[in-house]
Amino acid sequence: MKIKNPLRPFVITSISLYLISLTLPAFCLGQLSCDENIGIQILAFGGLVLFSDPIGLIWLANPILWLAWYLAWHRTNSFQLSTLVTILMLSFLLFQTAPNYMWCGGFLEQNTCPNMSIEHLGSGYIIWLASAIILFIGNLFNLSRQQLMTKLFFNPNN
Repeated sequence: MKIKNPLRPFVITSISLYLISLTLPAFCLGQLSCDENIGIQILAFGGLVLFSDPIGLIWLANPILWLAWYLAWHRTNSFQLSTLVTILMLSFLLFQTAPNYMWCGGFLEQNTCPNMSIEHLGSGYIIWLASAIILFIGNLFNLSRQQLMTKLFFNPNN
């Protein structure tokens, strides 16, 4: 029996891991409890620091991942998007501080979020990253060698 869309198991696994990650602490800031940075809170309020802090750009990995799921579910290869999402999520590891969005004040206020040191990563971040890696691996398996070289901007005939 041939699978109609070989990416669907990867998409389902990726979405499942993503949903689990939303219930777990993503990282710990300073001396605060890790429970203050639950994935769903970061998803809901991460956009507040989108353009005020470079780390806020990593929040864009979420909507890009949603688009990659949609494309993969509908038999469209999302290799480039899943690669971009994985790189964006991994780039979080380059940061040593992050704003504490809980101290930003109201959405309409012009308060800046204080940066605090990232003490350690939580299981929510690891599972969030795994959700992107699973989709990336699914897209990688779905490509033939020639398609892969083309997607990576190499000409396999040279």
